Amino acid sequence: MEANETNLSADLLKGVAEIAEFLGEDERRTSYLCRNRSIPAFQIGQRWYARRSSLRGFIDRLESGAAA
Repeated sequence: MEANETNLSADLLKGVAEIAEFLGEDERRTSYLCRNRSIPAFQIGQRWYARRSSLRGFIDRLESGAAA
């Protein structure tokens, strides 16, 4: 396995439950945020995915905007 594949698998959150746990939100709310494209997540088939790094960057940008 290449280093990039290892990094991707470590960065990837698979399913609403993992995304919700990372965000500290409940699964219902996280599912809503994913469906409405309110957070950087994508769907393959019926399952939602998100990158930890994308969510961190998204949160950082929200915090920066709130501070301005």
